Amino acid sequence: MEKEKVPQYQDGQVLGIVMGDCQNSRSFDNIAWAEGFVYTVCQRIGMTALRSQVAVVDDADLTKNGVSCVLIMKESHIAVHTWPYYHALRIEISSCKDFDTEGIIMWLQSHFAPKEMVSKVVSYK
Repeated sequence: MEKEKVPQYQDGQVLGIVMGDCQNSRSFDNIAWAEGFVYTVCQRIGMTALRSQVAVVDDADLTKNGVSCVLIMKESHIAVHTWPYYHALRIEISSCKDFDTEGIIMWLQSHFAPKEMVSKVVSYK
């Protein structure tokens, strides 16, 4: 019996990571860094970048400041949100195509050296 093909909208993965007290956080307030970062992640997971958008939060309350960048991919999207005051960031990768979640988690962990980290993977199968 032939296996039934799953429609693309029912396939894929979502990875969410929160990293706090990162040792390598000096660029968390830099727009160009945030945009370059999402393109680098896209390349590392083998996806196709289409377009990015960056937003900056510049508040009198320094704890709220940061940079957010979303990259739309052919396969879905990547978002990064930073909080320089806390040396923290949140990354979300959503894709209708499987990717090496453990590999990208390990790369991010080695790159930012967070003292705190939580990650969650959701697979749609």
